[in-house]
Amino acid sequence: MSSKDTESAVRALRLKFSDKAKTAVILGSGLSLVPTGVRAQQEIHFKNIPGFPVPRVSGHPGRFVMAGVSGKPVFLLFGRCHFYEGHDFQTLSVPFETLAGLGVERVIATFACGSLSPRFRPGDLVLVRDHINFMAIDFLRGVNAPGEFFNPGALYDHGVNARAIKIAKRSGFRVAEAVYAGASGPTYETSAEASMMSRGGGRCGEHVACPGGPCGQKSRLDVRRAGLCRQQGGFLFGQSSRCPSGWNGRFS
Repeated sequence: MSSKDTESAVRALRLKFSDKAKTAVILGSGLSLVPTGVRAQQEIHFKNIPGFPVPRVSGHPGRFVMAGVSGKPVFLLFGRCHFYEGHDFQTLSVPFETLAGLGVERVIATFACGSLSPRFRPGDLVLVRDHINFMAIDFLRGVNAPGEFFNPGALYDHGVNARAIKIAKRSGFRVAEAVYAGASGPTYETSAEASMMSRGGGRCGEHVACPGGPCGQKSRLDVRRAGLCRQQGGFLFGQSSRCPSGWNGRFS
């Protein structure tokens, strides 16, 4: 993937969508339904966007939608590509670069995660307050210009999280901040690996959301990440405990 891929994607989407949006939401695993209260207006499949990476895993339908939320235009991306599918980070950064090219300023990236703490139970909402990279590679390796460095600590705004927590609690959700442990996948972690992540400070983890922040930061986007706890780690509770039915729709 190259800057030409991004330019081609931006041109195609500008021709497709009549409105502009300042906010985009990337909907992760299991969140492929149009959220309640959202009116979809126009859409295009990722495969029909020149230069845009197309996900190959279930639960990621690959739809780019212009929608209305409270009377304001919002881009919804149903699905994303993953490092474990064989993509490099340059490819994974294309959606963020494309959104920036369309004039988007804020991105909310959602994901489904596993709990590394007894504090978080299936069905809880998790807001990322920091991350630990267990992927053995820097997310911007080969993506940013030589000599260009980023401070990952600038990704997290606890004031924004605090406001989001108040709103979520008023809506009846269990919600809290957590340190996110990012792994490469596609295999799940062993009990020993999950235990090591927990002792290292991780409180939730999965295989996709970690690169999104740095890739978005490179594109000068304000990226916020919110997760749905789908299961508790077996090393903590003796066996896996999955998210109760009905929570996907409620999270939407």
